[in-house]
Amino acid sequence: MLEKATVTMPYIKLKELIDKNQEYKQKLEDIKNIKTMAEEEFELYPFKKALDYMFNLFEKASNQTGSNEKQYYIYKCMKKYCKTFDIPENELLEEVPKGKDLSIMFVKPPRGEGGLV
Repeated sequence: MLEKATVTMPYIKLKELIDKNQEYKQKLEDIKNIKTMAEEEFELYPFKKALDYMFNLFEKASNQTGSNEKQYYIYKCMKKYCKTFDIPENELLEEVPKGKDLSIMFVKPPRGEGGLV
C-alpha cells in the first residue's frame, strides 16, 4: 500500500537522512572489516575500545552487591553505547534510572585530614 506513496519533505531533511544512511553504511563496513585487521590496528580501533570499556563497566556492575550500585554502572555503559553509535542519550536513557556509585562513600579519609585526631 505504501510502496506507491508520495512523500513531501524539505530538501535539508532528505539530505540529513541520506547523509545519516551513508554514515551507517560506513560504520557497517568498518565493523565487517574487523576480521581483516592486524591485531595492533584492532586494539586501537575505537569500536573495539568502546566494547572493552562497556565490558569493564558490566564487570564492575556484576561485582556490586546493591541494585543501586549495579544500576550506576549499567547506566554508564548505556551512555557509552549511545556515544559509540551516535544515538541521542535522551532517546534511550530518558526513563532509565541512573543509580548511584556508593563506593566513594566507603573510602576512608587519610589520617589527619578531616578526621578525628
